[in-house]
Amino acid sequence: MEILSKEKLEAKVEILGHQLTEKCHEYGGGIVFICVMNGSFMFYSDLVKHIKYPIETSFLKCQSYDGLEQKKKLTLDYIPSTDFKDKTIFIVDDILDSGNTMNYLKSYLHLKGAKQIETVSVVYKENLDFPN
Repeated sequence: MEILSKEKLEAKVEILGHQLTEKCHEYGGGIVFICVMNGSFMFYSDLVKHIKYPIETSFLKCQSYDGLEQKKKLTLDYIPSTDFKDKTIFIVDDILDSGNTMNYLKSYLHLKGAKQIETVSVVYKENLDFPN
């Protein structure tokens, strides 16, 4: 595992912001950046400062807990009032590990009419079998 200095991390976030700005211009139209609370808040805050495209911002909170079965159940604890219909969505999270939460959120946003969904994360777990 590589530990980055504050300066290197800030530089990488700025570069990512520029790359996402290019994607926003490529996709065009309505674009929403969603912060998955609480873990990604600081990363999200730093990232959207570097997006040079008119975006909407939104927040949601998703929680997983153990039910009576071995599987974890996911719930949305905070549901945004944002209209996602026909918009490109960038879901910003801190760590993408199992992919369960991201898959759940992508399904939810597709049901809300999202045109396209992209994922953005600070850390992608290496053994993850999840399409970005």
